[in-house]
Amino acid sequence: METIDIRDNFPVMNGGDGIILSKRGDICVGWEVLLPPAFRCNEEKYDSLIASLGGAIALLPDYTIIHKQDVFMRKRYSSERVSGFLEKAYEEHFDGREYLDHRCFLWLSFSSKKHVRGGSSGLLGLAAVGLPSASQIGRMVTAAEQFGAMLSGNSLLSLLKEDVLYLLVSLHNRSVVSYEPSSPRFAVESRKRTRRGLEYEKAVFPRQTYGLKTVPPGGAGRFVFTFDKLSLVQGQVLRIYFYEKDGSRNLVMVMGMEDISKARRM
Repeated sequence: METIDIRDNFPVMNGGDGIILSKRGDICVGWEVLLPPAFRCNEEKYDSLIASLGGAIALLPDYTIIHKQDVFMRKRYSSERVSGFLEKAYEEHFDGREYLDHRCFLWLSFSSKKHVRGGSSGLLGLAAVGLPSASQIGRMVTAAEQFGAMLSGNSLLSLLKEDVLYLLVSLHNRSVVSYEPSSPRFAVESRKRTRRGLEYEKAVFPRQTYGLKTVPPGGAGRFVFTFDKLSLVQGQVLRIYFYEKDGSRNLVMVMGMEDISKARRM
């Protein structure tokens, strides 16, 4: 009986830095998605989810394949140690009961016209064609980040991705004059200032910036910034300095360690 090496037919060529490269030259990026609880969304919320998804899809290049994967596993509830009569009764009531655990994943595969029309079933088309160029990978990763940022702007969704911080800033203009922000400055600084100034200061730079545009009078703007792994220690804050173009309405936003630690996983 002829034997074959399964690795010869394995479709993945390489992976790392949050992306997967296939032997066909496709680039795949994925997230785990935290969806809102079932039966907790009204019609308005469902409409906002559809609008966010539609806007995110519109940002993707041609021949992008979107795959939503739902994983269901049977598990048994294990009670926790709690105090209080009602809390204990609740835990004892569900202890040992079987339930269906659900995890959801969203995958983007950046393919080509030839591969999309040719199909991807079975073990066809797995011959190695070489790795995409660095510029191609960079463009696809940027498109994936824009897609994720658009979805993350909806408070009903959370995209989980390691060591990337998505910061959503809402700016409301209650004046009668439009507000045009320039590129903001981000700095990790000491919380307290001394007579000599700041004891600690380090500039940080976002990987990507989305939605930075003029806020009309009486309107609101939403800006999304993505950062590589960012952490603060006791006594440090992240200060965001917004400067108005050709104006003097400058704003400062302060985030402490407790604010970043409360960030939802994305």
